[in-house]
This record gives sequence, C-alpha cells and structure tokens, in this order.
Amino acid sequence: MKEKPEVVIHLAAQVDVARSIKDPVEDAKQNILGTIRLLTCCHKFNVKKFIFSSSCAVYGEQDDRSIKETSPIQTKSFYGNSKYTSELYIQTFNSIY
Repeated sequence: MKEKPEVVIHLAAQVDVARSIKDPVEDAKQNILGTIRLLTCCHKFNVKKFIFSSSCAVYGEQDDRSIKETSPIQTKSFYGNSKYTSELYIQTFNSIY
C-alpha cells in the first residue's frame, strides 16, 4: 500500500432510522460490520487516530433536549443500537491494540 494514513475520519453510515427498523440486519451490516472492517484495516496499517461520527440516537428521546455526552444511553432504534455498538467496538479496539 502506497498511502500510509495516520488519521481516519469515519463518517459513513446507514442513517435512516425507519430503514433500520424495517431491516435491522442490513443496518447492522453497514454500521457495525463496516466500522469493524475499518478498525481492522486501521490496526493492520498502524493508523494513529480514528475519529468516529456517532449519533444523538444513542441517547434516545430526551425530555429537555439538552443531550450531553454524560447523558444515559437509551437507544430507541436499531440505528441507535448500531451506532452505540460501534462506539463499544472502537473502545475495545483502542484498549486491546
């Protein structure tokens, strides 16, 4: 491989909540497995930094609309689940590798 990226910014995702409910398997393939594939490549090529665009969907519906990163995780859709699961995979890859 000629290119030797030091940073990967992961913005790709299936983002349609309704689609995630209609086809949770496809949502998981694109969002969770896609993230795992990127993480595996990053590990293989010794990428130094991985930046992930998650979603407020991991926090569910908050009454006061003032979502903070410290808000409790309360997913309400498969899309939210897939984004949160991706966060967990990123944390685990980081701690292992």
